[in-house]
Amino acid sequence: MKRQQAPTHQIAQSDTVVTPVELTVFEPFITQRKKEGTFSRSVFPPILTSITIMQSFNDLFRIILEGDQQSSRKAARGVRKLLYSSKSEKEQYIEIKKIVNNADEVYRNIKEGWRQENFVMAVSVIYFLHDKENEQDFLFPWLFYLIQHDNGNIRQSAVRMFRNELGPLTVHIRCPENSFALNKIRNEKRDLILSGMHKGLHFLLRRFYKPLYKKYKYVSLLPTGQYKSIQLVLGELEDDCGEKYTKKLREGIN
Repeated sequence: MKRQQAPTHQIAQSDTVVTPVELTVFEPFITQRKKEGTFSRSVFPPILTSITIMQSFNDLFRIILEGDQQSSRKAARGVRKLLYSSKSEKEQYIEIKKIVNNADEVYRNIKEGWRQENFVMAVSVIYFLHDKENEQDFLFPWLFYLIQHDNGNIRQSAVRMFRNELGPLTVHIRCPENSFALNKIRNEKRDLILSGMHKGLHFLLRRFYKPLYKKYKYVSLLPTGQYKSIQLVLGELEDDCGEKYTKKLREGIN
């Protein structure tokens, strides 16, 4: 069954004060994960000038990171084409995992705004192929950082990546009889991640709230901006969790 789209949701209210101290889950670029297989510009082959001869994701990301503005933009849009083309072989998924798993570290060193946009948009296309099923919040500090960005395309990419994790994170709530929902320890970790995510989103709602938003009832009607992007993620999170579980999450921030 296809999910109801978050834009039709009513706007979530956040009257509870959540202090930043409680929300270390989304402090920019603070992660506890090991820096294994560090992905950097140096791992790419020499830069290529024609995207028509691209053969790997490494080639495309090399241009995204080092090409001029036009070439970088074309390469970013070429990622989706390569992903769904017949040229996308199984061995290339190894490249994808390495790119996604270290995306926050690479982004840290990108100076140009347009290059940041191209990189984030490209990563969001292949994000769902990461191999961190047991660490689904491994990039959440970065995603919380991106969803506050002034660039709408970057925020939209962050929303897309957040949404990708909601299905796996809520499977034990939506489908408790599913084989993926029978591991008690894993479910406890999912609960912890969902709680931190819910708190983080509500904290950001308070940060970006403006009195003019009072007149809007639905998320889809909100003006474009950080507040709307945050509402999009929160709406889908609470929709997937259901009314009973969402009530529990809300009690957790009181």
